[in-house]
Amino acid sequence: MNEIYLQAIKNGEAVLFLGSGFSLDAANRSGETIPTAQELTKFLAEMASKPTATYRELDLVADELMKDGNIETVKKISNLLYTKFYCARVSDAQKLTACQPWRRIYTTNYDNVVRKCFDQSELPIQVKVLQDTVESPPQGVTQLVHLYGSIERVSLDGFLNEFVLSESQRDNNPLTRSPWRHLIEDDFMAARAIIFIGFSMTDIDMSRILEGNIKYNKEKTFFVTRENEDVFIVNRLQRFGKVLQIGLEAFADMLRDNRSSLPLRHHIAVPYGVKKLFDKVDEVKTLNANAILSLFLYGNLEPSYITRGDISLAMPDSYTISRAESDYDRVIRNQDSRRAILIHSDIGNGKTVFSYQLAYLFAAKGFKVYRFQIARENYDESYAYFSNILEPTIVIFDDLFAYKKLLKE
Repeated sequence: MNEIYLQAIKNGEAVLFLGSGFSLDAANRSGETIPTAQELTKFLAEMASKPTATYRELDLVADELMKDGNIETVKKISNLLYTKFYCARVSDAQKLTACQPWRRIYTTNYDNVVRKCFDQSELPIQVKVLQDTVESPPQGVTQLVHLYGSIERVSLDGFLNEFVLSESQRDNNPLTRSPWRHLIEDDFMAARAIIFIGFSMTDIDMSRILEGNIKYNKEKTFFVTRENEDVFIVNRLQRFGKVLQIGLEAFADMLRDNRSSLPLRHHIAVPYGVKKLFDKVDEVKTLNANAILSLFLYGNLEPSYITRGDISLAMPDSYTISRAESDYDRVIRNQDSRRAILIHSDIGNGKTVFSYQLAYLFAAKGFKVYRFQIARENYDESYAYFSNILEPTIVIFDDLFAYKKLLKE
């Protein structure tokens, strides 16, 4: 099991997600450890002159402080966050873990622990918050996304507009409607491994994201927790993936053979949402009744059954209905053009079938043929994958308007 996620991390095909437990070994400029949510709740309760036992939840205590909208109180909270969460020292285990060639790093933490890890390792990093535009990082730069605000932007405006602390801020959390949420879902689906560290999954938004794709993600999701983690937390995490009760130090030890490095930009595997067609081109193939019924009753076309008979009227036993030879010739004549080939007709006239028949023809001519099947928010690995293909290649998009973002870029 270890080999699965360690290899994915080494290849730049793993996503890292950090909760407050990751920051426990770091220290702020006063030499104090970075506070946990429970410790921050206590600090805010004391600021509100309320007994801690009365306010056990962080967002409730923050709401109590901010309910009058007093700007001076907001400034005090901002200053407290900056004092407590601005990191000055990180551990070797934190540096070794953070500075792997991750596909992307997400965190619900306010602190700048990851930034400090990269700075001390002299590696480049791009820091984003939800209010920033979704964009790919520059070549060779790791991207870190703060989902609930970054201590580096804890000005008065930054706190009010970017942080999620109080209950009212959480109710208006932009994550649920942000393009970054789609990017998280894309990354989780495309990654070969998803690593959570120091996360207890009490965050309802993250629970929903994982729950929505649990059948795809569960086998490749791993939670690194402290040793002898609370049994109730373990049970909760096991709903979403495998729990590794080993602690950060032991996890970092496993990564020592994985050199801390820049994120990789080459992708050997076909990207998520893309299917490679016709690795094998058959002149003839025996059909079965189930394949024919599935096609004509439900519209489920299986490309592997397409053969030369689907293209030529002279050959019997075709899986699909062939077009006029002039239709195929017209497309083939434009194979060297840099312009796209657009197939257009009314609904139900066989555009999809025709595109698969053309895919077969191009594959028979030695082209690599791919079909985009799922529109996504981010196509980084698709760019990287296709930029490394030297052979003639055909890419099929079944619904042009679903891929406007990709085609524009």
